[in-house]
Amino acid sequence: MSPHHTKYIIMQKKIFYTLLCCIISNLCAAQNYTSFDFNNGLWEEEYYHMQHQRSRYNYYIDGDTIINNLTYQKLYRIGERTYSYGTTYASWHSFSTNMGFIRKDNNKKVYHLQGNIEERLYDFDIALGDTVSIPTIAYSYDSAIVVAVDSVFICSTMRQRYKLDPIGTQLMHDLYWTEGIGSSHGLIPRYSWFESGVIHVCYSDSTCATPCSNFLSTMKVKSQYSKLATVYPNPSSEKSIIQLNNEATTTKIQVINNIGQVILNKRTNNQEEQLDLSSWPIGLYVIKLEYDQYIETHFLIKE
Repeated sequence: MSPHHTKYIIMQKKIFYTLLCCIISNLCAAQNYTSFDFNNGLWEEEYYHMQHQRSRYNYYIDGDTIINNLTYQKLYRIGERTYSYGTTYASWHSFSTNMGFIRKDNNKKVYHLQGNIEERLYDFDIALGDTVSIPTIAYSYDSAIVVAVDSVFICSTMRQRYKLDPIGTQLMHDLYWTEGIGSSHGLIPRYSWFESGVIHVCYSDSTCATPCSNFLSTMKVKSQYSKLATVYPNPSSEKSIIQLNNEATTTKIQVINNIGQVILNKRTNNQEEQLDLSSWPIGLYVIKLEYDQYIETHFLIKE
């Protein structure tokens, strides 16, 4: 066999093994899906709206519940916000909001339930060139094409990342989905569109060597939540109690049903308010509490 022929065979083998390694690598990447760790992860975000409102906050999970025979985790958002008046901004004040419920299935999909509407946030069973459903952008667009796929190393884990091109519109910032983290426009996406949207997203969990710059630990976040009250039992079919904290005097209480009607609106100096649910239709209700400059919301499930 001539030296030239031998080199040709060696080159063919190298090409074969290179292609084989690429195939194996792609198969492994497809199989090693990094799921969302809602129990330990925290999402830090910053949002602005028309230069008149700014807020920074964390998403976190605290417990779970069963709705329509599906297991959801309770999603909360805690942070601080400010508003502009002319050319100046007011002082930052804290807020806490119940953001509904979130769940993931075994098919790499993530769903968000708020009120009586469930929306699919993510579908990671996708590939280059696929058209995927996305939450509505600017009230008009709800699909995008996967235009690029790569991998990123975040919090000790290599994760698949997908670049999406929304059909029919252009965002102010690129749109990415990352396994176990969500969208580059927020866990619950609020797109940068016409001077509003999420402008900062950072994910952290206990495996991060370099956590987010303003990262709040899980314990710190949870200790800040429920400053005003605890609602129990929840779910309930007959009665629930709003147990107000000692400092939460002269508290405004509103209860809103799932079509936006205010069914209770009162102020109280009591430390305990009892809700009679017996005549309420089965469903989801929002309890909004206001004290001083602090606003807190809870969800109540009537069974």
